[in-house]
Amino acid sequence: MADILKGAKTIVTLIIIFTLIVAIATIFDLPGYLATDTEQLSADNATSKALIVYDPGIMGMGLRTAYWMGEDLRTRGYDVNLSGIRSGDIENATGYEVVIVIGPTYFGGPTGPISAYLKQVQTKPGARVGVYAVSGLLGDDASREMRKVLEDRSVIVKSAGSVSAWDRGAEEKSYAFIFSMME
Repeated sequence: MADILKGAKTIVTLIIIFTLIVAIATIFDLPGYLATDTEQLSADNATSKALIVYDPGIMGMGLRTAYWMGEDLRTRGYDVNLSGIRSGDIENATGYEVVIVIGPTYFGGPTGPISAYLKQVQTKPGARVGVYAVSGLLGDDASREMRKVLEDRSVIVKSAGSVSAWDRGAEEKSYAFIFSMME
């Protein structure tokens, strides 16, 4: 009996430690601060350029969504720049016809790096701008807040959307979002 209690105590301790690590990583958005990569998706005979800025999030859903959207835009004839939120390639968005910002939702709002970016990003007049929130919970949508930050700065947002990491139709929703951006 003592061995069972000792084993149970060890399991509970490991669960608590794991939970604390995940909570700290979430609160401080560690994946967002480490998202420094940039990748180019080139289309044959591209005449337009798109920038997708993403914060990967704890579960990596922001990065997966960025790839889905980037591939869709590439097949539509865009050269796509997929850039992590801490990439040096996101500072000037004025050279792009399409700008999409993808970020996770933590505690009902976008992450700090995403909020900071939205408050300072400059886009080309007439650019198609979109925001997309990904969350670990159903119904937790920061896209309204992301849209408001841009619109308060007089940036016209063409489309805003969201998806849960648990949504089985997440990839299809990303394609539908791009479709709404192109209408």
